Amino acid sequence: MATRETVAIGEARRMQLALPWQASLWQQIVTQHDSGRLPHGVLLVGDAGLGKRCFAEALSQFLLCQYPDSGAACGKCKACELCMSGTHPDLYTLSPQEKSVVIKIDDLRAVLQSIQQTAQISGARVIMIEPAESMNLSSANALLKHLEEPGADTYFLLVSHRPGALPATVRSRCQRYTLGTPAQEEVIPWLAPLCGGKTAAVDLLRLTRGRPLAALAIAEQGGAETEQVLLEGFDKLLTGDITPSQLVGLLKGRSLESVVIRMLQYVEAHVSGSLPQIDGDPSKHAPALQFYSRLEQLHRRVSGGQNPNATLTLEDLSISLKEALGR
Repeated sequence: MATRETVAIGEARRMQLALPWQASLWQQIVTQHDSGRLPHGVLLVGDAGLGKRCFAEALSQFLLCQYPDSGAACGKCKACELCMSGTHPDLYTLSPQEKSVVIKIDDLRAVLQSIQQTAQISGARVIMIEPAESMNLSSANALLKHLEEPGADTYFLLVSHRPGALPATVRSRCQRYTLGTPAQEEVIPWLAPLCGGKTAAVDLLRLTRGRPLAALAIAEQGGAETEQVLLEGFDKLLTGDITPSQLVGLLKGRSLESVVIRMLQYVEAHVSGSLPQIDGDPSKHAPALQFYSRLEQLHRRVSGGQNPNATLTLEDLSISLKEALGR
């Protein structure tokens, strides 16, 4: 069953546009492309919940469109139709497969071998890697040569929540574009109709530190009031006002995936701002970073179809949250 989030993002894809708060960055990249200055390696970074993948998908379609018009894909040509159906032969998407938490070297090599052939439709080829930090060291090294010597009209779009986890050699061969937290006035007109009005939208954006897609996901889980109870539960766990077992009681009724997402966001907020932007020595926050990485891996497994015992997993997460962030 389609959720409001998937419907909203799907509508953006049908319109061949970035999401409203991404307009400035979109125009910057389109201008670079039209003047022949768009780099072959694009690194899109920012917090989870800002719509980086949606932006990358819109950009992929624009780069592959046979008749782009006014800074957007036409939406009507054969290339656009294939992009929207997910069957464009010159668009490659790399993400961890099934139960894996990394992008394996064999999967990357298969794509790199394919792009040595002539493009089948418009002449351009796009390789989207998301999340880019899922590449293991061997995969990242295999990518380097192609970033250094890309083929004509070949674009690598790397989407990353944690660019600091990418090898410096990969980062240095891409141009970095940051999707920052948007102003409320850019988001409210889009979010309010999807979550019950302006007041609800403002509350949700406050809880998610301004991340629109994270706010919309919360609306699907019961709204700001339910979310506030959850966040207060995390706080009480760290201060010792409740036990891990009592926190599990508060979490019952929520999907395991939604809890993992909220914990990821909570850890980000807890560690002096946002973990995805920490590019230096993370030793100061090692326990939190290790827990964050573990949550990421769990999220990939759950979103990929695995179904671990929810009660046992929540108990383990609650204990680990206390150990990672508690004083």
